[in-house]
Amino acid sequence: MASRSCYCMLKEALRWGRLTTPKSLHPINSFFIRHSFSLLARLSSESSYTEAQNIFLMGPPGAGKTTVGGIVGCRLGLPVIDVDDDILEEKWKMPVAKKLSEVGSERFLEEEGEALSDFSTVGSVVSLTGSNPLHSGTMQRLKSSGVVIYLDVDTEDIMQRLSRMKVNRIVGQGPDVSMRAILQYRQQFYNRCFDTRVLCGSGDTADEVAEKVPAAQLHSMVHRAYGENFACASIAPVRHLINNQYVQELFHGPTASFKDLALQLMPQLFAYCLPQMCNYLILVATSGDTGSAVLNGFSSLSDADRQRVGVLVFFPEEGVSEIQKRQMTSFGEGNARAVGVGSDFDFCQRAIKRMFGDAGLTGHLAVEYATLLSTANSINWARLLPQVVYHSSAYLDLVSDGVVGFGDPVDVCIPTGNFGNAMSAVYAKQMGIPIRKLICASNRNNVVADFISTGEYDLRGRPLLASDSPAIDILKSSNLERFLFHASDRDGQLIQDLFSSLEKEQYFKVPGVLLERIQRDILAGWCSEAECLAAIREMHSRTGYILDPHTAVAKVVADRLQDRTCPVVISSTAHHGKFAPAVLRALELQCPTGTPLDQLERLGSFRSRPLAHNALLKCLRESGNSPHLVCPADVSILVDQVEAMIQESFCKVY
Repeated sequence: MASRSCYCMLKEALRWGRLTTPKSLHPINSFFIRHSFSLLARLSSESSYTEAQNIFLMGPPGAGKTTVGGIVGCRLGLPVIDVDDDILEEKWKMPVAKKLSEVGSERFLEEEGEALSDFSTVGSVVSLTGSNPLHSGTMQRLKSSGVVIYLDVDTEDIMQRLSRMKVNRIVGQGPDVSMRAILQYRQQFYNRCFDTRVLCGSGDTADEVAEKVPAAQLHSMVHRAYGENFACASIAPVRHLINNQYVQELFHGPTASFKDLALQLMPQLFAYCLPQMCNYLILVATSGDTGSAVLNGFSSLSDADRQRVGVLVFFPEEGVSEIQKRQMTSFGEGNARAVGVGSDFDFCQRAIKRMFGDAGLTGHLAVEYATLLSTANSINWARLLPQVVYHSSAYLDLVSDGVVGFGDPVDVCIPTGNFGNAMSAVYAKQMGIPIRKLICASNRNNVVADFISTGEYDLRGRPLLASDSPAIDILKSSNLERFLFHASDRDGQLIQDLFSSLEKEQYFKVPGVLLERIQRDILAGWCSEAECLAAIREMHSRTGYILDPHTAVAKVVADRLQDRTCPVVISSTAHHGKFAPAVLRALELQCPTGTPLDQLERLGSFRSRPLAHNALLKCLRESGNSPHLVCPADVSILVDQVEAMIQESFCKVY
């Protein structure tokens, strides 16, 4: 995922956000929505290119590498080198075509490799020859000095260009081998070599292709975000579960949940965009996994960035697992901490939204402490941005493994709480991934499932119920507002009226036409606690695979709603070890009375798939039972905590 197509997807998703955010969410998104687009300009400017990295453009003959390279180099203010014209022909003192004719294909590759053996440059845009990847030694050496970007141009476009250029022979083409066949043969070599692929539409101009080429700074951010901190080199691998069902394992990051996929990258984007004159406090409400992922992600920033960025997490004291609580409270010093609240997630999220909407408070903090508030919850576009990528990655993995042909449909089933993960799948579909149906799976807090079925969002007299899948114990789903904004053809007035009704009356009902549009693309269901645990037990018995409770909720709903006419990808949103007591009960094993570490080690002793999460074990071994502050469910007290943290973090007296 990280090293192939996500750079271009991230860049495209940044642009997409400009068109996909309802105005009513702007107060909370104001920082990142505004700055994510200036980020694109900065990443494309000369000043953003701070590393001595080369950009290598690779692709078939006729892909337009030379023309695109010239445009990219001009845009970045970098030297441009064309390997054919500037290196090979200079050394050979003859055109490349003549050299090929004289020595033949096999010898040509060797002489090309020799000619490039002493080629060295830094900070340049280099257009490679179409035959470069066929000489593996040369490609390995070039890759070590920069980023290899593959221009994946439509074959028909290439054939037309080669015809116009009167090219009738390329390396490897013999008397009985057609141009089309050799182009297809070469794909395997390109696929082995590139770092990122630029998908070019049929008829794209050179300017349009150049616009899709990612800047090196974004490439570096992605590599830092998805490197050794992930336990699996594939980052978000797709595994076959049973029958037509596949799980995408989104839990290989440092805190063992899908939140890491966004929150290892988001802090870097955030810090890159920060104006130097302000401090920022990131406020987070969490139902369990977001808190530790935010704290971990922002702790990886440089010392200079951490001095002006603080993170304050509010979590329901009794609404998260003990392991989740240990993860969050292990961050107890400096500019990052977690505070328990004597209420549920919905209260924590509502309190933060009130703070953002309180102009008196935000103005006071800005004037008195030069500190602005922002958030890392999925109400921030930067949280959804990387999640679009892994839904796309899952589909491409299925294509690569031969499960589906390119363009064939798949379904996606997601355990659904705040609707952010589901919303990112909607964006992936709108950007071209052939997702047929999005299946939203709820636990017994099934307000979203009821809404998709009836069109009525009804919170009247509806308490939040504790469950074995606490990350989706949510009644007021923030990202549903985004979804309805799109489904209603961006009818801002309708959405404002609906959600005003929800605030005042705890209820709204969408028009029948809108409900039909929703149900065209989305299915929704829920499962009981007993069904969730039974699914964990059955899957382990049949396959040796242990589902976490959230993934089990999705499995039950997928079994019930998906018609099996195409594959379904189930988002496995957390490692089962984070919910060890529930999993041990599901497997009908005696739950140890010891620490969370005892429980996790008990599960690990079975050597089932997936294996124990080492970062999770390490956290529990090192953190102990850290003391932490617990506040009553009073917004004014949480506001006091915000101001106190700002004073401690940014107003130190020396």
